[in-house]
Amino acid sequence: MRNLDFGIIGFGIIGIFVVSWTASTLIYRWKRYDSLPIQTARRLDALGVVPKHVVDR
Repeated sequence: MRNLDFGIIGFGIIGIFVVSWTASTLIYRWKRYDSLPIQTARRLDALGVVPKHVVDR
């Protein structure tokens, strides 16, 4: 613990963050996730979601 250099650890943490962020951005663009069609349900039961107050009756 005496020879622990927090500067190197800090650079390592920031480096991991930058590499992860860059990789996720490239994958997002490569897979074209921003151009996926958006489907919305008109009612909650179309999603299979039933409110708790309906189940308790």
